[in-house]
Amino acid sequence: MKWFLNMRTRNKLLLCFLFMAVIIAVTGMLALTILAQVNNNVDNIQENAIGRLTILDNINNNFLEIQKNVTTIAWKANAYQGDLFSIDQYRQKIEELSGKNKLLLQNYESFTLTDKEQEFVKSYTSNFATLAARINDLIQSCEAGDLAGVNLLTSQIDSQGNIVLSAIEVLKQEALTSIDNLVYSSQETYNSARWQATVWIIVALILAIVISLIIGQIISRPIGAIVKHAGLLAAGDFTASIPKKYLQRKDEIGLLAKAFGDISQNLRQMIKQIINTAGDMSASSQQLSASAEEVTAQGMNI
Repeated sequence: MKWFLNMRTRNKLLLCFLFMAVIIAVTGMLALTILAQVNNNVDNIQENAIGRLTILDNINNNFLEIQKNVTTIAWKANAYQGDLFSIDQYRQKIEELSGKNKLLLQNYESFTLTDKEQEFVKSYTSNFATLAARINDLIQSCEAGDLAGVNLLTSQIDSQGNIVLSAIEVLKQEALTSIDNLVYSSQETYNSARWQATVWIIVALILAIVISLIIGQIISRPIGAIVKHAGLLAAGDFTASIPKKYLQRKDEIGLLAKAFGDISQNLRQMIKQIINTAGDMSASSQQLSASAEEVTAQGMNI
């Protein structure tokens, strides 16, 4: 602490301002770090969770369109009672939609998936492969005019389609759960950040008040002592001395205290010299008075 007392007042204030600047900078960095965490969670919601959900919605819509085309093929087969009819447009549409879903699934797998999601991706892939094989059998039965086979395969395709849709629904629920988890994480991050920032600000305010009081005491106490000493000098009391702890300081306050101490010392010496001179003059005056009386007595004897 002594080194701080001996610093120049300007350097003391500069050091305190730098300390407060560090506190403000740390508070700002803490806030920026927290904002970055929240922003990262928002990015994950937008790019990861919502991105996965969008892909799954597209897969689901394409699959429903595939089912619609399969239903149309089965309906026409029953309407024509086994007579041949053109199904090329439906076959092409089913192949096109299946190809789109394959690409969408590849994009979906590029995300970071949970173990449960990976499990149901495999379930979707295997069940859709089974479904695709039965759709192909349905098309062949239609081309062969096998109405009984068409109806049997239609029932199997409907059952298999429900399994595929269930897998898609589970994946969608997982994506929604991921969004909920990220939202909850963002809320937790915000709450934690709010408390950290509040505590840090309170600590910073307390430190600022304590430092201000300390600096005020360091500067005001010696100045008060010097002012009191100057008042005593003005009142004619030259016996008081400035406390030694202030005289030993090497800052401006210490220099001022030393200057007043030198003034007091010089005044005391001056007064002492005046008193001594007055005493000498009194003794000389007494000697002169005695000499004058002696001369007067001698004159009267003559």
